[in-house]
Amino acid sequence: MSQENQFSFQTKIKDILSEYPDAETCWIAYSGGLDSLVLLHVLASIQDKIKQKLLAVHINHGLSSDADLWVKHCQDKCADYAIELQTFSIDLSHKSDKGTEAFAREKRYEVLGNLMSSHDLLLTAHHMDDQVETILLQLMRGSGPDGLVGMPQARAFSKGILLRPLLDYSREEIHDYALAESLSWVEDESNKSNKYDRNFLRNRIIPELLTRWPGALKTVQRAAKHQAEARCLINEISRSDLEVVCESDYRKLDISGFNNLSAIRKKNVLRAWIKQNQLETPNASIIEKIITEVIHANIDRNPCVKWKGGEIRRYREYLYIMESLPAHDVEMSNPWNLEETLELTSGYLKAISGKGNGIKKAMLSSDTVEIRYRQGGEQMKLSGRRETHDLKKLFQEHGVPPWTRGRMPLIYYENKLIAVADLWLESKYAASESEAAWQINWEWRDDQ
Repeated sequence: MSQENQFSFQTKIKDILSEYPDAETCWIAYSGGLDSLVLLHVLASIQDKIKQKLLAVHINHGLSSDADLWVKHCQDKCADYAIELQTFSIDLSHKSDKGTEAFAREKRYEVLGNLMSSHDLLLTAHHMDDQVETILLQLMRGSGPDGLVGMPQARAFSKGILLRPLLDYSREEIHDYALAESLSWVEDESNKSNKYDRNFLRNRIIPELLTRWPGALKTVQRAAKHQAEARCLINEISRSDLEVVCESDYRKLDISGFNNLSAIRKKNVLRAWIKQNQLETPNASIIEKIITEVIHANIDRNPCVKWKGGEIRRYREYLYIMESLPAHDVEMSNPWNLEETLELTSGYLKAISGKGNGIKKAMLSSDTVEIRYRQGGEQMKLSGRRETHDLKKLFQEHGVPPWTRGRMPLIYYENKLIAVADLWLESKYAASESEAAWQINWEWRDDQ
């Protein structure tokens, strides 16, 4: 490697860090391997030219018999470079359906994220070969543009930013840098095992690709940039469609507006809607199921499609999106002192002392009432109405979604239903504008 190319590493990383003037600390993910050592070495060589403090982090996964030797190696290197090192051990004995690689990655980033303060930077040593491996893995999973864009050089993470400053360098260039600087690193023997998909690509597939197409790394990276542009266009379309089908409330989607879209845009806006609500995007078969089994269901049906972390339900002409509803015991009851906010499994009840528009205080000999849940057969007589109505009919009349009805608190006094959350009052207990009243406020939990 020429001296000019060696300087390119320093210049590249220094320029990237200069884009984050508010960052006070750079956390360096340091495994002791070739890639992270080169990143550490480059940062050490420019630490007097950057404003951020450098802190290295080594995470011991405990999977190798040499793990303790790697810790010692990392400690020695950081001491040589005058960079503080923090070491952590993580427990991977817990069984996970994600596989060892994915579970270790999740635990590793959990540790790193917990270290960061506002505006901090986390630097990892992912490079161009890693990028190509990631894109090929996504391709084998049938991913669309979101997966085929690969890893971004910068993204929000924890309280700061995750940076991958070596993405424009190949593994060969990084290796040449290490040889030119006479660096020594540890070798993870698990990298030779082709039982892991990423290793199989790295050790078997990509070398063959490079033999046939020497410029394959940069070609795949260029294709990823095209995918990123396509994704931007797709996102612009989905944002426009969301404004039409959701109006001002992103928790529900208007089916009539949705049905005016083409088949492709329907799938696209569903994915965008799910992302907008910060839920994990389901696979293509779930998206198809939402369209065929929920949207196209008869109007008198209340269908539901669930996936990991979320569910979509239909009621009348709207789709509703939510986290998976937690268990709820409709048999339980709770005393409620109206002077205090009551926390329930489905939300929060609060009573405000005022005049009118609430439970008439004169009808209560105590400030304590009882909270129950719907069992079926409940009835109320509302102010201004001659007849008593079944609660079921009132829910239907006011378009209350069926899955919320059994979770909505019913307020009882002396074994008499006097209010349903903040929706309705029994006429006998409803205060006039001039009468002292407990004004009820009901707020659903975010996961309801």
